[in-house]
Amino acid sequence: MEVKIVPIAYHIDRSNTLYEGQSLELTPLTNLTEGEKQLKIIGLDQISHHAYNTVVAYHNTNFANTISFDQVNCAQMEKYLEIIRQLYFSSYPSRLMCLYSAKDIKSLKVWIEYLKLDEGYNVWEIGYDASKTVELDAYFLRANTLKNPFDFESLIKYWRGQISNNPLVELLIPLPVKVLRQVDVSHFI
Repeated sequence: MEVKIVPIAYHIDRSNTLYEGQSLELTPLTNLTEGEKQLKIIGLDQISHHAYNTVVAYHNTNFANTISFDQVNCAQMEKYLEIIRQLYFSSYPSRLMCLYSAKDIKSLKVWIEYLKLDEGYNVWEIGYDASKTVELDAYFLRANTLKNPFDFESLIKYWRGQISNNPLVELLIPLPVKVLRQVDVSHFI
């Protein structure tokens, strides 16, 4: 009997919705709300739960609620990233169909510090297929697409796999993936 070794990545669950053994799947775009229509126009029929909350939910808001600059910028940037990926980096998985994770404890620590997390989150080990995963530097995603919507230089650097002077290394892990077990971060953070 052959034993298959599954690579492990670390995912920060800020919404505290994951659980051991959970299978994270893609969400079909079926409601045809304004946000979903925009994603269908660029060729997506299903996306991750995170992408749904980031891009679709923003566009479905009735605007009676306050929406932060960061939420608007993030939703717009994700659409730009998807268009750039389709045009120039189509061999890479779509960010909108992936789980973002840290490749190791060192990268996990960098992310926890960058996100200024001190409580209210969980970290989970995720099993994934390394042959489908891409490692990129999310430092380049700090672009302000609202202030300068046609400055795509940082987004191109991201997809090219360039590494910045202050790397925020992330794995784009295409769904579906399996949540393996919760990690006690208290002893290394």
